[in-house]
Amino acid sequence: MTVSVSRRVLASSSLLWLVAACAGKSSSLDAAAGQAGASTSLGGASGGGGGGAAGALPPNDPANFACPIDQVCTPTGGRAQVLPSPTCPPSQPAEGSACTSDGLSCSYGESVTGYCRNYLSCVGDRWKTPDNRQDVCVMQPAGFCPPLPTQGAACEVGDVDVFVACEYAAGVACYCLGNPVGITGAPGSWECYGPPRNAACPELLPNLGDGCSENGQVCHYGIQQQGCLAPYADVSCYRGAWEASQALCTL
Repeated sequence: MTVSVSRRVLASSSLLWLVAACAGKSSSLDAAAGQAGASTSLGGASGGGGGGAAGALPPNDPANFACPIDQVCTPTGGRAQVLPSPTCPPSQPAEGSACTSDGLSCSYGESVTGYCRNYLSCVGDRWKTPDNRQDVCVMQPAGFCPPLPTQGAACEVGDVDVFVACEYAAGVACYCLGNPVGITGAPGSWECYGPPRNAACPELLPNLGDGCSENGQVCHYGIQQQGCLAPYADVSCYRGAWEASQALCTL
């Protein structure tokens, strides 16, 4: 399996963003989807079933949360597929190009986590990259990410933020978490998560604006055990499109 790109969270502006998220606020990309409601922590992810054929599961259903890879999380009946966007351009628009839907947020890319996706918002009549999404995507240091590690295996925390993941196939992201968090060189352990068990959640984190068919469905793709969720790790299906759901804070 190959490692993909990841990113380093901005030292100051992103920290302020996370503090705001923990206070129950959300970024401009989250504004339209706050109605998704509160969610439980990942600790309950061992139960629940899959599939959205009977309607959207409640936002806090354990099956909606990112699943640790040491559990059997493969849903029966296949995964929901993303649909063409009803609102966003099919390909990434150029920065500063014209747009007509003020406040619309879209993302593009295929990174397992949301960090190295490209985000644009329609501000006035122009596409703009949000300030907290500019110049933040970096490669993991060479040799930092091993082949897919065993859940709980020992690791040494690198010079990266806790939310920077090593990325693997099938929507799996692994984090080297230390105690305390974020101390370079501290002993840690690998925690790896795949897509939610719920088959109504696509295998890969949908882009903002991708089409969806199960209105009201919420899916969580981020790590949740250390403070607040990573930005843009939660999505909800609203009026036929995936939108950023309000970040969950477990503090």
